[in-house]
Amino acid sequence: MTEKTRIIEIEIENYRQYNEKQVIEFHDRDEGFSVILGENGAGKSNILNAINWCFYKKEPHQKKNKGKYIINQQYMENLENGQDGTMSVKIKIQVGETEYHISRILTITKNELEYEERTDGKVLEIDVIDGYALPKGTFVQHSQTSFEIMKKEKQDSVFRKMEGDQDAKMNIILPEILSPYFLLDGEYLEKFWDDLSRIKVGVEQISQLHLLTNTSKHLSEFETTVPKIGNSKADSLTTEINTADYWIKSCDKNGDLQWSKEIRYDYDSSVHKHENYHLSGVPRMEELQEDLTRMDNKLRELNTEFQNSNAQLIASLSKDEKKLEEKFDANEPILVEREKRYLDTQVNNGPLILLLKTFQNLDKKVEKLRIKGELPYEAKMRFTTERLEMNICICHQDLTSKLDSNNKETNQFRKNVEDVKNQMSTNQGLDYALVMRDHFEHLILNDPEKFIQENIEGIEESYIKIKKENAAIYRDLQDVRMKRQNAGGTTETEKLQKNFDYVLKTKDDAKDLIDKIRDEVRKRRESITVNRIERNKEMRKDKKTRKIAFEANIWAKLSQIINQSLTDMKEEIRKDVQKRTFEIFLETMYKEKEFDRFVIDEKYSAELYDSQFLPSLGSLSAGEKLFLALSFISALKEITGYKFPLIIDTPLGRVSARPRFLLSQALPKFLPEEQLLFLATGTEFIDPLVDWDKDDPNQEGFPEISFAQLLEKHITMNYHSIRHSIGSKTATIQKFIPSWERSNGQ
Repeated sequence: MTEKTRIIEIEIENYRQYNEKQVIEFHDRDEGFSVILGENGAGKSNILNAINWCFYKKEPHQKKNKGKYIINQQYMENLENGQDGTMSVKIKIQVGETEYHISRILTITKNELEYEERTDGKVLEIDVIDGYALPKGTFVQHSQTSFEIMKKEKQDSVFRKMEGDQDAKMNIILPEILSPYFLLDGEYLEKFWDDLSRIKVGVEQISQLHLLTNTSKHLSEFETTVPKIGNSKADSLTTEINTADYWIKSCDKNGDLQWSKEIRYDYDSSVHKHENYHLSGVPRMEELQEDLTRMDNKLRELNTEFQNSNAQLIASLSKDEKKLEEKFDANEPILVEREKRYLDTQVNNGPLILLLKTFQNLDKKVEKLRIKGELPYEAKMRFTTERLEMNICICHQDLTSKLDSNNKETNQFRKNVEDVKNQMSTNQGLDYALVMRDHFEHLILNDPEKFIQENIEGIEESYIKIKKENAAIYRDLQDVRMKRQNAGGTTETEKLQKNFDYVLKTKDDAKDLIDKIRDEVRKRRESITVNRIERNKEMRKDKKTRKIAFEANIWAKLSQIINQSLTDMKEEIRKDVQKRTFEIFLETMYKEKEFDRFVIDEKYSAELYDSQFLPSLGSLSAGEKLFLALSFISALKEITGYKFPLIIDTPLGRVSARPRFLLSQALPKFLPEEQLLFLATGTEFIDPLVDWDKDDPNQEGFPEISFAQLLEKHITMNYHSIRHSIGSKTATIQKFIPSWERSNGQ
């Protein structure tokens, strides 16, 4: 990998947009940088896909290829049914003084193609056939489909096919895991810091530390594996040690890695080697810790989406709406209760107010009668009854009963008293008046104003108050709903909030699980230590066991030495890359005062701190993230001797004028020996830059000038363009002369 690797030539035939044979010759660094210009959808990303497909049979940049098949459409349409067709990508590369010809060829037979009938017409059906996106009705000719690597050393006159597994050979020449570091797209660079596994791959794989890591793993396995010696207690302790150690390493009883059925968070095949989490132990914990960083980045991304839309306003209005709804709903039963009480008091107490004067007049009349001496009915009845029983009137007349032969009273005085008594039984008005007066005297007559306030006016005021309050809440609720509707509705906000809540819940669950695993790892490591001490005692009991113990101790010491060396080297390279990344970033961005330091910690989590010592990586602009990613890659190349070519697709889509100016100065300087090819739009590369920052001191002397012209101040540029014929479904790659060179007569 420390040998210089460069691409000599790419030949594309009938691959996606590229009908017939298209050849791209790559310039060496001595001849400058190269750029292939093409508008969006022209086929720039498919040049990256073509290289990936040739090397690894993968197409990672597939966003614009959805629903399209891999063979050029026009070429496929021109084939007759039953006719064979061939698609290929062939690449020549040089590693040191060795040259390789790498070719992948797909041969198909076109049969009657299948279509789906829809209401708007028929649509060609696309299917994955033997790993290739092809029209249904296509047959892959395996005997003529091949992947081949030819090799020629400096002393050889001809190329010879490399024997053995071609995919394995390819991964030795250019490892697939490192492809994102030399086949770059702008989106990848912007999101480079979203996943710390990319940093780990960069530091460990590019610096070859993974070889030492694998050695450490093998030694650890030797250290764990102690043969059975016939001592039942020692052998039992060995089994316990291995069981605990394998759980920590996520292995089964045979030492093979175990995987769970749980899919990794936001699984990305270009980032994660395996789709599922390890089953247990440290590997599972490390994967969860990696994914925590992805979750934090996703939360920052969702927050940014909130800030860049009306989502925050809508969320605030929705929160206000919810509060008002809750308040309105809480007031509703109170309003119903007070309304009922108000209506009841109007029915029950309203007539009392209307009859107040009548009750007052009754009270006066009864009082006069009382003063006059009028007795109530019951008193009169008792008086007359007593007189009749005593047979004497108050006037001393004899009231003794004297009946004739017909049983009729003949005593006229007695008869007069009996008549008065009988008349009183039908005239109880005074008694009723007294009862009524006594009742209303306590209810209303003693204090009419208090009665009216407590039973009429107070209840009415309480009802009207809650009624007005609820009406005001309803008006506010309608106003908030109208504002929310005018702000764009809630669908997108609810989606963002739902995603945010999901990621937050997933993050909390992951943190809880990490804590549980960490605690379990600690317990099992403690048990391993205790059991090893106990096993060593058992193994010192005879000559055979002492020999095995001696060998085990040697493996343990070797493992300790390797692990310490690995730790030291990781620390050294990590700190060197960390330091150099920050130096290049500052020198590139000219922002020494805005940032304090860049940190890559032991778990390869990265953070950039501003001058106030606050983390700022998540708040960097797209251009700044791109610069930091390129600074990291430049630092890796410089420190590790990594010498692969760089192909960068659409790197400047969201980078404004000033950062482009800085990038034009930085790239030639910090990639001093690198072969570099840009895949870019004309807007990115050859259109004048006009969005200079108003406070940019460097804008003086830089009127409307393109990024390509800025680069030309420091390095030679070679231009190609992707062109479409009018009405054609194909693209061709041709030499291109920019306008400023044409105006100079070149």
